[in-house]
Amino acid sequence: MTHGKNILRILIGFAALFAVLCATSCEEEMKDFEVETAQSRLVIDAECNAMKGAITVRLSRTVSFVSSEKNPPVSGATITLRYNSTTLNLIEMSEGLYVAYALFPEKTRYELTVEAEGETYTATSYMPQRVNFTDVTYEKITHNPMFPSIEYGGDTTYMVTLSFLDPQAEDNFYRVVIYRNDTLAHRDLTIMNDTYFTADTIHYSPWQRFYENDVLSLELRSFDRTAYRFYSSMQAAMEAGGAFSVPDNPISNFSGGALGHFTAFSGDKYTLALNRLE
Repeated sequence: MTHGKNILRILIGFAALFAVLCATSCEEEMKDFEVETAQSRLVIDAECNAMKGAITVRLSRTVSFVSSEKNPPVSGATITLRYNSTTLNLIEMSEGLYVAYALFPEKTRYELTVEAEGETYTATSYMPQRVNFTDVTYEKITHNPMFPSIEYGGDTTYMVTLSFLDPQAEDNFYRVVIYRNDTLAHRDLTIMNDTYFTADTIHYSPWQRFYENDVLSLELRSFDRTAYRFYSSMQAAMEAGGAFSVPDNPISNFSGGALGHFTAFSGDKYTLALNRLE
């Protein structure tokens, strides 16, 4: 990113991106890009989700950083997904939101083409084979000062541990998404790679603590290195703070100068009800 007269400043806010899919997906975190620039740019938020059998693409345009307006959606685009010998055309379900459904094969490279406002943008993403949970456990945790009493109220809470078998013959990249009683349980990006894991089985305990009778929906998403780099840069942009800091743009894989990213991912899901432990 060039610092100077044409510096781009991106502030990423969490909001409901895929309203057509009940507005509960963590992909929703990419809704608002606000850019301080004289030239508006297209933002493409695209995800191919093998677990839901759906590809969703949201198009919008950036607004000035000083503007109070939200990013306006972009309608009338032609969007095509190609993989193997299949060509899939997306339908605009609502203003700026494009959707298509299919059974998406794993270990497959996907190419997305977006034709909008006289310009063409393309991106590719490889969907790896899913990695399944091998075990999900939880244990009672006595409240302690490390966890804010305003959130946990001093009550007994539970820690969850996720276990999965990491393929050792390849590099793997993961994202853990947790819904607590149908609400996203965390606002950060819980991403990891297996570079520093030496054992076949990975045990991971998220920092969140949960209550008795909570029902958790857990997702373990697998994607390629490009997506991992995008999420890492997005996380760095969100963490850049201070009145004088200017975060870099999250890394885009679209041609043509569009912001955003196209990610194809597989995954495993697990539902856990937290019953009382004596």
